[in-house]
Amino acid sequence: MGEKSGEIEIEGGSMFSEAMRGAQNAYWAQDWKAFRQIFEKNKKELLNNFDLFEDSALTIATRSDDPKLLQDLLEMLSEQDRWLALTKPNCRGNTILHNIALRKRLSVRMVELIFKYENQAAATLPEEEKKKRGPRLLERKNERGETPLFRAAAFGNLKMLQHVFASHFVEAAQSEVDALKIHQYSKTETILLLVLIANILVCTSIQRSHCLLHYVALWIISKMNGRSLVMELNERKFTCLELLASLPQAFRSNYPMESSLTKLVYHLLPDERYQLIEATNSSESCGHHTDIETGPHESAKPPISVFTGIESLWNDKRNHQLAKRVAELLVKHDFSWQISYSNRTIQDSQVQLPPVLYNVEKRKQQLEQKEEKEDDQTKLQHYSTPLFIAASTGIEEIPLGTVN
Repeated sequence: MGEKSGEIEIEGGSMFSEAMRGAQNAYWAQDWKAFRQIFEKNKKELLNNFDLFEDSALTIATRSDDPKLLQDLLEMLSEQDRWLALTKPNCRGNTILHNIALRKRLSVRMVELIFKYENQAAATLPEEEKKKRGPRLLERKNERGETPLFRAAAFGNLKMLQHVFASHFVEAAQSEVDALKIHQYSKTETILLLVLIANILVCTSIQRSHCLLHYVALWIISKMNGRSLVMELNERKFTCLELLASLPQAFRSNYPMESSLTKLVYHLLPDERYQLIEATNSSESCGHHTDIETGPHESAKPPISVFTGIESLWNDKRNHQLAKRVAELLVKHDFSWQISYSNRTIQDSQVQLPPVLYNVEKRKQQLEQKEEKEDDQTKLQHYSTPLFIAASTGIEEIPLGTVN
């Protein structure tokens, strides 16, 4: 492999055709008009890899946030080629729908275009091809076992979750539950566990992302039969509530407010009444709804000049209320607090010394085996309930919710 003029080359020539390299340059320049014109003259290139991640040009076109561009590219292909282009996975097994799930500025029209052309292309496939075509795009899993909906939840894309749920899960309640099962599990986690893990990872970053992930967790519990997932365990044998209990930054009881003025303003800020059905991925996702006590929050919002950092303080309060709401729902369905770990055998808590061996090699081997066994036990087991974890991290809301 060599390098020439900034382009990746392989033995015998470039990895990409001249037309594809032109399309790549147009993409980096965000010149979508030139991007379209290149593929008008080289339609078969739409079926080839656009980059080293093996994404197609259709997937790249979704980053333009222009449904018309995606439609024009799809119209350039025959119906059989459309099927191949839409279902083409990249090196991680992600299809075009998996990649759209990452888009915060989701275009609902773009999603519907994909479903429309998928149905049209599938209808024209020969009978032998229909039998082996595999699941539809919405149910296809990547290498991690994630469907597009699962991936949307992991990245806080509530808008996609809501739209797809409203337009594609309108059958009887039991049928919906059965149809949703494929979206609830990956190879290693449930959808609810993954959202809470993502919550932990972003807890020190922007509060808005934190807030959105709480919203997604609430939505999963209420709309995707999330109650059945509450007691599921991740690879380290933690339940959802145990993961939330390890996130003290999300709760009011761990929020430092040193001055009396800060405490007063925090107390006087309006309480939110979250309506999941109205939430989107925009800045309006985490509040500014109407509730009975305060009326429209836009009119109740005090001027920022009244108190330095009031917007940040209000965002924090919203986040605390969302975390408390998630904890309340999890507490109702998590019964791990009833499990006692006092029945561990005495041998587990005793320090056992290996017998004295005069053979140095055998003694060394025995000590290594003992250390490996202890490491495995540490990874696979823990002996703390959500109550213990919450108490150790200083969270008051979870123990109080459990007691109540």
